[in-house]
Amino acid sequence: GWWYARALDAADAGEPRAPSCAPERSAAAADSAKIGVVVLEDPAGASTARYASSQKYAAAALANKQAYAAHHGYELRVVEAATTPERPAPWSKLTALRENLKDFDWLLYLDGDALIANPAICLERFVDDAYDVVLAEDWGGYNTGVFLVKNSEFSRTLLQDMWDAATTHGLSRRNPWYDHALPFEFEQRALHFLADTPTWRQAAARRADVPRTTGDAAAIRNRIKVLPQCAFNSYLVRPGSRRDAAHAAAAYRPGDFVVHLAGHKGANKAALFEYALRKLVAAPTAATPRCGAVGVG
Repeated sequence: GWWYARALDAADAGEPRAPSCAPERSAAAADSAKIGVVVLEDPAGASTARYASSQKYAAAALANKQAYAAHHGYELRVVEAATTPERPAPWSKLTALRENLKDFDWLLYLDGDALIANPAICLERFVDDAYDVVLAEDWGGYNTGVFLVKNSEFSRTLLQDMWDAATTHGLSRRNPWYDHALPFEFEQRALHFLADTPTWRQAAARRADVPRTTGDAAAIRNRIKVLPQCAFNSYLVRPGSRRDAAHAAAAYRPGDFVVHLAGHKGANKAALFEYALRKLVAAPTAATPRCGAVGVG
């Protein structure tokens, strides 16, 4: 995995995006919205062996989020992940959101491998009360590694339905390496199923054993606001892959809010953690503008 990090280190990350990818604050955003941040912690070491090699960076990744939240006055809650035979640890983000959402107007969830790269960007720029969920899409569609959820009846129902889909529709089953019957994994798979996204429909067209929702998928899609990926879910992309438009749009550039190490496993993930923590992220300083509860948003 280290050659990947070395290639990124040697490559030019490019200039900051002009204009910034982060949206201007929505006119539909409440002026006094209480926004929190929730993350999972896995004290057992790793939910599965494929994440074990990057576990040593978990404390630094959490400290990155804690520094951002403390600087802006966003309350950050750390929830211990649980693993059961039916649901591996990543499904715990749904219970973490459901159990803490009541105390906030909006709650941001961040995966353990999603790091704040630009602490000057306010969460108030992303909330939009015309919607219930705010997320970004990658080349596969919705990505739930970084997403905002509004405290609403719709959101509570959606989170519960995603949780239930693990067992009622068999979405928690693991694909063997040779047979990717169901796209995605964990709770992201459940959202694609319930929203009947293009990616899910394509999978169902290929195989009869891919379940289809009987609910109102269009109503769910209409309550989800999709932002450009670079707004708050940029990826580390191989320099050679940036010639492709979709990968170039997803690739982290200086000034982006979040860099997410999505899709990487094992030693590759560990190498990218080391690179990102060393080169791309920095704690807020006294000169970093404040927003949230201690600033102007």
